[in-house]
Amino acid sequence: MEIHSSGVIRTRVRTLDEEIAIAERKQSPYGSRTPQGLFPWRNRYAPTKARDASQPIQPIQPRTRPVKQQPNGLAPLPNAQSLAPDSGVLGPWEDSITNNIPSHECFSHLSDFLYNEVVARLNVEGPLEAGTAIKIEAKIGQLICPDTNTRIRLPVMGEHAINKEDLGLRTIFKSSITQDQHSSTNGVLNTAFRDSQKPKSGSVPPQTTPRIPLTYVHAREIDTYYELSRAGILSLPWSIRSKLKAHNSSARVRITTDQKTGDVVGKIVKVCLANLDVHSPHTEFDYRVSINLEKQLGDEWLGLVVLPTATDAKRSHRRNNDRLSYQHLAYQINLSRITSPGVKKHTTDKAHELSVEVSTAKVLGHGSLWKHDKPNEFEKLVRGFANNIRLLAACPGGPRS
Repeated sequence: MEIHSSGVIRTRVRTLDEEIAIAERKQSPYGSRTPQGLFPWRNRYAPTKARDASQPIQPIQPRTRPVKQQPNGLAPLPNAQSLAPDSGVLGPWEDSITNNIPSHECFSHLSDFLYNEVVARLNVEGPLEAGTAIKIEAKIGQLICPDTNTRIRLPVMGEHAINKEDLGLRTIFKSSITQDQHSSTNGVLNTAFRDSQKPKSGSVPPQTTPRIPLTYVHAREIDTYYELSRAGILSLPWSIRSKLKAHNSSARVRITTDQKTGDVVGKIVKVCLANLDVHSPHTEFDYRVSINLEKQLGDEWLGLVVLPTATDAKRSHRRNNDRLSYQHLAYQINLSRITSPGVKKHTTDKAHELSVEVSTAKVLGHGSLWKHDKPNEFEKLVRGFANNIRLLAACPGGPRS
């Protein structure tokens, strides 16, 4: 409002810039001291200042990502100074307002699970006894509702870890695939093996960096399971006996022999330490990540088991395991065809299984480095494990329709 010299009161209409400034002061917790840039949309409406034609045009300098330690303890990326923001169609770009990529929630569950059940467990319980080892394995299968004997259906559209403490959700895990899915997966793995041996011709863009080759082993073995005697149970390390008691499980030893030579290649007692079940509704399969503790027995195993009699065959179980194992980096993929005597006389039961293992030594090593804030690749190691699981979970049946 202005008072003219003639005494007439005139009301002046505010400019757009003045209206915006007033609105900013009302909304800002800083009052009239609004920091520059707090409302970046303001510049879109501000009038542009004419450029002095006598001054040369200064090129815009691209912003570079700052080199910083990752929040999860990972070392900075190599050559981080040279990683300028993406200058594609969108122009200079960053992954988020903090220039970090947050971990996927399900991946975080898997990462925490492996750290707590492997790395932290050994820190609390101490080193393993001689002859014992931890095995990390993910099996492909389906989570089944025991009431309907069908796969569970949850109101979710993406991959989710199952909360075992939810008493309202009862599930069992069925770790098997069909014969057709076994054949399909075998084809995919064989193709991956061949492609890893040499650069793929005709690829777009052309593949110039050599792949890291896969290797594979075809084993034909016989697994025979025996119940341990009381003396056999007492001979086990406390770490295994305590888990058997906690899970109210019977102790069994698995004797593995080579089908061709008959040589004994393994004598193992195994107990489960923990499981993580993951439901994947967009594929035909879910998966279970298991942490197992295994004890290798010596040649004295025969005196530690209860040998079955002709009238008590239930004390032992025998199965043939035709297994293809593909090794790549820290991971091993096992594709098995299992046959065992059927319930009815002169019948045979067949099953097919698919699993992924990750090197326990590498998980322990990089997990310990992460704990002590030293450069490590723990996250990359777990991410590779998750990637292989997801690839194989989608492989046998393809995405769900």
